[in-house]
Amino acid sequence: GAEGLTDIKAKVLSTQASTLEGLGQYAEAFEVQSNLVSGLDKYLSSIDPQPLSPPLSTEVAKSARYCRLSGSIDEAKLLATRAVKLALALNPSDPQDLGLAYSELANCYQAKGEYNKALIEMSRTLDLYAESLGAEHPAYAGAMDSVGLIYQGLGQLDKAEEYHSSALVLREKLLPDSLEVATTLTNLAICLESQGFMEKGKEYKVRALEIRKAVLPENHPELGSGFNVLGESARASGDPEEARELFEKALLIWREALGPWHPHVAAVLNNLAQVNIAEGKNDQALLLLEQSLQVKKHSLGDWHPSVANSLNSLASLYSSGYKNVEKAVELRKEGLKILQKALGPEHPKVAVNMNNLAVLYSRIGEYAEASDLYQKALAIDEIVFGTHHPQVATDVNNLATLAFHCGEKQLSRQLYERALRIREEVLGPEHPKTLATAKNLGLVISQIQQDE
Repeated sequence: GAEGLTDIKAKVLSTQASTLEGLGQYAEAFEVQSNLVSGLDKYLSSIDPQPLSPPLSTEVAKSARYCRLSGSIDEAKLLATRAVKLALALNPSDPQDLGLAYSELANCYQAKGEYNKALIEMSRTLDLYAESLGAEHPAYAGAMDSVGLIYQGLGQLDKAEEYHSSALVLREKLLPDSLEVATTLTNLAICLESQGFMEKGKEYKVRALEIRKAVLPENHPELGSGFNVLGESARASGDPEEARELFEKALLIWREALGPWHPHVAAVLNNLAQVNIAEGKNDQALLLLEQSLQVKKHSLGDWHPSVANSLNSLASLYSSGYKNVEKAVELRKEGLKILQKALGPEHPKVAVNMNNLAVLYSRIGEYAEASDLYQKALAIDEIVFGTHHPQVATDVNNLATLAFHCGEKQLSRQLYERALRIREEVLGPEHPKTLATAKNLGLVISQIQQDE
């Protein structure tokens, strides 16, 4: 064996890392898994090592996963790339080892907002499984579900729906009423709700929760997830009381099963805060948001993208609830800095943040700052989504509105025309956003005619 690394010790370390992941202690899981990997590396460079089971590539892919979950996405990407190289070198290796490595690399790209690269890696997994395991294999269904999530990230919801639906048909055939089916139902539900099909989405989430209730013990963390996503449906459809009840159930389960410092606990505290905001209870919301932020900083560190989300939620409360725009600007700037560092300067979430900060700047009359941010956001979104995408239309629309406020009417007209072209093409002429842009364009044109 290796210097002190026996089979038994390797299994113990591997189990310990998985247990820590289950508790949401990702950085600690990563540390244990790193020790395991370096022990295996030493063993493999010793005289006449036996082949490992599971192979080194799988342990390195797991290492990448824990690293990514702890928020160090660039380091995770390097590890996932190493896992792919190792799996390819172990030819003829088990297709599932190579598939795991490709999938983890795809997850890292997805976390960075590099959806097109994620799609390439996940498609490799899909092709590999189709070829070696066949298109009727559970692993193939899982990869299809993952491709659907990447399309959700790209905002190509019809494509996403197609992949989730195919995965669902296959999983229901192979593993009826399993947790896998519940996962796909939830992914499909979120995709449908994003397209405005709220009833259908909720129906799928209810089905997913019923499956989980039948399969799992009553305080299992996955039940918490089931209640939490249903709470999000209730909140979106304007039923704060039902939402509160569901979020409180999730909170109870997660605190009990995962402890008070788990990132899931932070997420549901944030959701409860949003319910309080909807009910006009700003002070309660503020307490919950601050608690949520504390949990995130404790479990994920100061520079995790999730911390930025909390700062942004606080910023929204300060600007709309307390009418304190200056404080909101400060919080959003801090959030933007974290996202740029954690996700890189060209992530779509960075663009969303820039847009939100620009809105605040234009509210306090700092139009030059606002314009600069809107333009940067547009540049990022064009790279990520291409020039004909609803998000790009929104960015152009924002710039048009700002130009009008600054008295640049001709520029405003050109920008509204561009936004209208994209919206008519992508959303259709009757969509509320298309109609809103057409109305604004009409106003600008009549202003220009009056000036003449």
